[in-house]
Amino acid sequence: MTVKDLVSIVVPAYNVEKYVHRCVSSIDAQEYENYEVIFVNDGSTDGTQKLLEEIVSQKPRYKLVNQENMGLSGARNTGIRHAKGEYIYFLDPDDWIEKDLLSKCIACLSEQKADMVFFDFYFTQSEVDHQAQFWFKNRPKSGCYPSDEALEFLLDCRIGNYAWSSVARTKIFTDNEIEFPVGRTYEDLATTYKLIGKSQKVYFLDDHLYYYYQNNNSSITKTWKYKDYLDTKESFGEIESYMKTNYPELLQKLVNLKLNMLFAFLDNSYGSQYCTKMQEQISDIIAKDRRDVSLKNKVKYSLLKTKLYFVIKKMRGQV
Repeated sequence: MTVKDLVSIVVPAYNVEKYVHRCVSSIDAQEYENYEVIFVNDGSTDGTQKLLEEIVSQKPRYKLVNQENMGLSGARNTGIRHAKGEYIYFLDPDDWIEKDLLSKCIACLSEQKADMVFFDFYFTQSEVDHQAQFWFKNRPKSGCYPSDEALEFLLDCRIGNYAWSSVARTKIFTDNEIEFPVGRTYEDLATTYKLIGKSQKVYFLDDHLYYYYQNNNSSITKTWKYKDYLDTKESFGEIESYMKTNYPELLQKLVNLKLNMLFAFLDNSYGSQYCTKMQEQISDIIAKDRRDVSLKNKVKYSLLKTKLYFVIKKMRGQV
């Protein structure tokens, strides 16, 4: 039984004692005050648990759940099971939020009868140095959209697969038994499309309400591994099956989302034994689905074939 209008803020935490206070300060500053905070200590080996115990002892709306290490997905799933709110939000402990994030999102969910609301975010390396994100340049205009249009935005890479970039009704998770896949990297990729697909209406806000911290060594930021590719391949297989069954008209949109991920993996695997594997995968997709490939990805592939791709990447310091 959920509590009406209450927002459950789930904060998974693993070895983040350096960053938690900044995160907590941004929660305490929220204009919307009807919330609970669920810290899930995911088997931290530093001083995170002790610090969280101190915070929880001083703040009645905060509670702490300790568990053995299960990874980010396992921690978020534990948060879902403990959530009492009508709404749920996932906040990473090394990031922070604007004071009006909850007030703006809950207004959209309540007044527009939406099931999810997405917002924009900043890249940041300090509390004073930040810039608007540039990964998704053609974001939807502010407004409410049906789930099929929202899914199209996701597949067209106009919005991202980030759990922290949206607030949702808790029942979208619980009524549909949606959880994050334990043990799999890029877990948001395997989850966001399901949530949108089960929503009746999705609202998009132009506002930048989240600060995505990129300069830390916590568990949330990690070096690329071949497992990342294998996990992503598994997720794309699930997405493809889901689209074939529920939204066959959007299936061709999946091509560019796959290519965007593969090009990112190509950059990250440069100089390793897996670089050639990434190039082969890109070539296979373009040969099979060239008609649906975006101009941007066609240009990148042309550069890759002429070996200029990595020359340019090296000049820009991106590999």
